[in-house]
Amino acid sequence: MVRFFQYICGKFIKTSYMKAFYAAACAASLFALVSCGQKNSIEGSIAGVESDTVYVSYSLLGQARAPRTMDTVALVEGKLIYNMPDTGSYYVNIIPAPKTLPGNAQPAIRMQGVTFYYFPGDKLQVTATITPDDVDQMITGSDVYTEINAFQSSIEGLNDAWDETYARYVELNKQKAGDSLINLTRDSLLSIQGNIAAIRQDYIRNNPNSQISALFLSYVPVDSVASMVDLLSEEVKNGKFKYVVDQVMVAYARNEKLKAAKENTAPGKPAPDFTLNDLEGKPFTLSSLYGKGKYIVLDFWGSWCGWCIKGIPDMKKYYEKYGKTLEIVGIDCGDTEEKWKEAVKKYELPWIGVYNTQESDVPTMYAVSGYPTKVVIDPEGKIVETVVGESPKFYELIDSLMKK
Repeated sequence: MVRFFQYICGKFIKTSYMKAFYAAACAASLFALVSCGQKNSIEGSIAGVESDTVYVSYSLLGQARAPRTMDTVALVEGKLIYNMPDTGSYYVNIIPAPKTLPGNAQPAIRMQGVTFYYFPGDKLQVTATITPDDVDQMITGSDVYTEINAFQSSIEGLNDAWDETYARYVELNKQKAGDSLINLTRDSLLSIQGNIAAIRQDYIRNNPNSQISALFLSYVPVDSVASMVDLLSEEVKNGKFKYVVDQVMVAYARNEKLKAAKENTAPGKPAPDFTLNDLEGKPFTLSSLYGKGKYIVLDFWGSWCGWCIKGIPDMKKYYEKYGKTLEIVGIDCGDTEEKWKEAVKKYELPWIGVYNTQESDVPTMYAVSGYPTKVVIDPEGKIVETVVGESPKFYELIDSLMKK
């Protein structure tokens, strides 16, 4: 059933549904009965591990920057017994340790493994087979996985269709088949994906007291997620997947702000004013540039953005060419303050540079949806146009404005 977890992690790796795997799951359950396991534990069998050793890695659910714990665990005849802490809810990844090569050389660690959720008090049974190209897994032993497994069984046909279509898509790309055939197969994948998403949404509507209804909120379009959250019981909203509810509502709120910002930053609208600190730590206010006869370009960028960096030479040329009637304000986004200053020095940026903070969130104010984004403002402070990406369209626009 690994496919389910790969979907929620944003991965689209071909896996099989394992029709015959339920027998192995039963064997794992039998093993658990005769083992010395207890609550707050993971038990089971993992096949395909050449080194007979795995890394059990886990981090707190809903905390992307939480430290990750990793333990090395020896398998005994392919069997795993591992005691989990009872102090939190975790996302667990069991990865095969690489087999030592001749000369004690260590191959790279594969990151694809057995992945699942663990909650305090769980006694989970894991049955898995790991191959170089695939991971087949079954997790049982908790109320969450009882619900997950029942749902997965209900969409087995769609999952099988996905596997077959994805395999065909990969093969067509390998064969460098015609674009029309590849695109047709890709559209079939998207159609299957859409059908599964629709079924998940129906599940939420029909099962407001199910814990995995909160988990399935990740598949709801952001525009309508708030109404779906309203359907859930308070117990589920504040239950095991509360972090998903919180995340989707944050995304919903941001999306609402972006929609309003898009309307407020349409051509002809007054540019929203802001104040950010410059390279010397002094406050810079956008409106201080108004009424001076210069067009203004707000350049939303970051040192991590390859296309932003690629566009710097052309930006410099245009700044030098039209400097008397053009001002550029570079708004760094997503960097630490230290990295921002290092990048300005490294690339010798001659224009005004300011640093965006989470509190100010100027990108949301200007409905920035990608980087780089350049917002062109006229000398009186009204928006002329917004250009997303490093595009010739921006330079053509500047040339036309400078001729007026």
